[in-house]
Parts: sequence; C-alpha cells; structure tokens
Amino acid sequence: MYSVSQIAFAFFCGLFAKNRTKYGLALLVALSIAVMHNPALATDGTQLIGIGPIQKGTGGAGVASARDATWAILNPASIIALGKRVDGSLEVFAPDRFMDSEGPSGLANSAAGRSEDDSVFYIPTIGMICDCEIGTFGMGIYGINGMGVDYNSSRTLPGAAGGFDRRTEYAVAKAAFSYAYPVSDSFTLGGALNLDYARLRTDSLNAAFAQTAGQNRWDDAFGMGF
Repeated sequence: MYSVSQIAFAFFCGLFAKNRTKYGLALLVALSIAVMHNPALATDGTQLIGIGPIQKGTGGAGVASARDATWAILNPASIIALGKRVDGSLEVFAPDRFMDSEGPSGLANSAAGRSEDDSVFYIPTIGMICDCEIGTFGMGIYGINGMGVDYNSSRTLPGAAGGFDRRTEYAVAKAAFSYAYPVSDSFTLGGALNLDYARLRTDSLNAAFAQTAGQNRWDDAFGMGF
C-alpha cells in the first residue's frame, strides 16, 4: 500500500510524460514509486482512513465529490449525483502487531520476550442510494473503527501468573440514513441520522495489578446523532 502523496506524485509524473512512449511512462512511474516507497498506514489511530476501496484509494479525501454509496456517511448532500446503486465491499485487515515486555523488575514479564499477533480482521461495508420523487435517499452499514491483539504471553508477571493481560478487541460500526434535497441546480442540502454500535473486551491489568473487571467479556454501547 502506498500513501496518497506517493500516488499523486506518480500520477503527475504520468501527466507530464503522457506524450512519451508507453515504456518510458511505465519506467517513470516505477521509478517514482521506488523513490517514495514508504508504506502508508491503513488507520489513523484506530480509525480507518477510508471506508471501502474507493475512499481507501483516495486516502479518505474527495469529500465533495461522491463516488459510491459510502458517501452517504461521508457527505450526505453529495449523494444527489449518484443515481440508483448498491455498493458493497469486504476489507481484509491484517496489520503486524508485536509487543516487547520491558519495564520495572517485578512487574514486567521480561521472560516473554517479543510477542506477536498476525490475526486477520474482516470489515464489511454495504450501502445503497435511490432516487426519490424529490431528492435522493441513501443508507448503509459501515465498519469504521477497531483494533485487537491476542498475544500468547502476558506483558506482566501478575498477568502471567493469572493468564491475563494479553488480549484486547475493539470494534465500531455505523449505520447511516441520509437524505439530499436539491434546493437548486447548483445547491443541495443534505443530512444524515447516524446510529453507532461499539463493543470492547479486554483482560488487561488494572491499577490494582489485577485483571480488569470485564475479564475479557464483551461490553456493548449504542449511540446516535446527526
């Protein structure tokens, strides 16, 4: 995966060389990516940088110009130009995670060394847009946030003794119901009702050096807004 700046750089190089031979263009683009080869992050903290492949491809940019049904959550007014459609995707998210157990003697489980987790997360997205007699309606369900680790060893000695302090899982999904109203040919009003569902479980160490009260059981929360 490459960053937006890398893709943009390669794109503008391609525009510059559009009158060259196809071999020269291919070489120029390849050299552009090779020079600017730092990988991009798929998340900003635990927040995905984009929902679905098109938003991902723009690095979460392009808010004003709708491209698919995910814009129902990104910019409700923009869906006026989409017409009738249904879009779905499934993102396979497999970040490398590791932890080095280091810290004060008697607390850190230094014998654990480096713990790693390469488990895979599947993030579904589905949305639809339909034209109304006046305006456009859109709706969808989107995975927008999440993280998780499940290490073989605890990072702390109290955790190692009790078999805890090694797992965390967090996820947030959003359902959006959007409407765009055309005030004129050049001006559209849009709004959305957003319903959020979040869940978290962990067996982390608490301030009393014991397992958190949740004991890796799921805790759920709901919210809504406009």
